[in-house]
Amino acid sequence: MASRNMTMLYGLGGRIRETREQHGLSLTDLSVAVGSDKSALSKIEKGERVPNLETIGRLADELDVPMTVWFQETASSNTNSMKQFMTAKQSRLDKLSPEQLSNLQVLINQALSMAGV
Repeated sequence: MASRNMTMLYGLGGRIRETREQHGLSLTDLSVAVGSDKSALSKIEKGERVPNLETIGRLADELDVPMTVWFQETASSNTNSMKQFMTAKQSRLDKLSPEQLSNLQVLINQALSMAGV
């Protein structure tokens, strides 16, 4: 079962992307400004990679926000994190057979039950 901290990390990229978009910056603009590779930043925003603290600090400085805003829980953080995770894994999910999808649903239901949800 993923901890709240791990859920927060998986959703971090989406919160960074939201902040970037609120500031009207393209992915290219931000990657150049912080000295990061555009593809690496894209992976961070998609939740495929967790940035190190130095990168988080550079992004927060460039976007003029305290980095702590990205680590505050919101009521929908679990939903957003799961959506981001599923989107990142969609190409792999599309390759599953109907039986494999059914097994995955059973596992998810068991996990939710164990979590008391």
